Amino acid sequence: MIDEEKVFQRRQQEFFAHVQSGNTQVVAASLEQKPLKNFRGEVFPWLSMTHDRGGEQTAFHLAAECGHAPMLELLAQRGSDVTTVDAGGETALHAAASRNHTAAVQLLLTLGLPVDAPNRSGCTALYQAAARGAKG
Repeated sequence: MIDEEKVFQRRQQEFFAHVQSGNTQVVAASLEQKPLKNFRGEVFPWLSMTHDRGGEQTAFHLAAECGHAPMLELLAQRGSDVTTVDAGGETALHAAASRNHTAAVQLLLTLGLPVDAPNRSGCTALYQAAARGAKG
C-alpha cells in the first residue's frame, strides 16, 4: 500500500474515533483542515466522508448512534447534512432513538428530522425506539 494511502486511512480512522468518543475539540480542529485526499487525488470532505462501521455512516450518524448531542450540534453547525441516511436507510434519529439517547433525540428533533421517515424495512424511529423498549 502506498504511504499516502496509509496516512489517509489513519487520519480517517482517527477522525471517526474522535467523533465516536465525543471529542468535540479535536473534531472541530479537523473540520478546520483541508479535506482529506487519497493517493489517487480523490477529495473526501470531513463532513460527508463515510466509514463502513454499521454501513457507510457519516460522522453525524456515528455521533447520533453514540448519543453525543454536543457533537451532533457541532457537526450540524458546521454544515453536516442532517438528513442523510445510512446503508439501511436510517436517519440519525433512527440511530439515536433506538438506543434511547434522549438528549440526542431532542436535538435531532429541533433540527427538523422527521419522526415518520421510514427506513428500508418501513420502520420509523419511533417504532424502533418502542420495539427496543426505549423509555423517555
